Amino acid sequence: MRPRTSRSRAAPKSPPGATGRPGRRAGHARVFATVPEPGHAEGIVIDGDTVITGTTGDSVAFSTGAKAPSVIFAFDRTSGQLRYTLPVEGEALDPDAPLNGISGLAVDAAGRLYAADIQGRILRFNLSRGNRRQEVYATIPDLPSCKHAPAEPNCSPTLDDRTPLPNGIVFDGSGNLCVTDSWQATIFRIPAGGGQAQVWFQSERIDGFFGANGIRVSPDETAMYVAVTRDRTETSWIFRLPLGAAPSAQDLVALATWAPRARELAPAGADGIAFGSSGRVYVVLGGDEEVVAIDVKTGSVQRFASPHLHNPASVAFDNANGRLLVTNHAFFATDPSLWTIVDMSIEDRALPLVRPNVP
Repeated sequence: MRPRTSRSRAAPKSPPGATGRPGRRAGHARVFATVPEPGHAEGIVIDGDTVITGTTGDSVAFSTGAKAPSVIFAFDRTSGQLRYTLPVEGEALDPDAPLNGISGLAVDAAGRLYAADIQGRILRFNLSRGNRRQEVYATIPDLPSCKHAPAEPNCSPTLDDRTPLPNGIVFDGSGNLCVTDSWQATIFRIPAGGGQAQVWFQSERIDGFFGANGIRVSPDETAMYVAVTRDRTETSWIFRLPLGAAPSAQDLVALATWAPRARELAPAGADGIAFGSSGRVYVVLGGDEEVVAIDVKTGSVQRFASPHLHNPASVAFDNANGRLLVTNHAFFATDPSLWTIVDMSIEDRALPLVRPNVP
């Protein structure tokens, strides 16, 4: 999640021979579904024949002055028609409450949905028809800034105190749920079965107004990839970390970076991440309103842009249909027609995400 005004860009030409779905060029985009109010879709996950996304209700307050409860929506994977809704319970909606909204999403082996509530909770939903219930799977601690509370056993390497803002979530092979905290420069790890989140990694290099964001485990399950939307210098990054017990700041390896440009204050705004079977990693650039495919071995970059992208946030492969589905966060957009999920044709395919057995 990161605010950014929306702008349109023309789609680039695909390289010779690049093909996505039959009859469509790679990178060709169109609207898959429009997300109902409160809109501003962010996280996305595909589960069987449904496409699931969550909304950011608080952004409505920028135009109306009133907070709206967040909602999770499930769409038919083939038609894009709305199948069911999950209202989010327990959000603080008073004017002085923190931002509210749903960011990252994940699914376990039993088909239960996990959602990052940016007010500091990880929610779990049973998706069984007729019994779709919500429970709190874990909580994210509010850490004091190490600058102001150096004696605290757990503190945040931020310059000032900020409330938690859980953003991206992903399972590792052991069933731990890993969570980026965009405001506390921390990646938390929640043990299989839930409970209190534990600090797994911290660094000033993932600090920023919207710091650590998108997160994915590498296909070989040896590394964690983390997107930093904007660090303290307004630079965007994709970092790689070894998937060990306690990586240190020295273990951070940069895969890609986007520095601030003279023509605009905001950088690219790296966010959602997905891995293709080709060996490329796909990154959503919310500020540049495009998706880039980075070859992990060579560093070469292919860019996919479209006028249909408006402050995009997250991406999911739909292998069955030869496409990427991209959420339009459109954070400040008050036009509901921009609150969409975009279908982008692609010649690549995803490797399976980790979906562990969780108590």
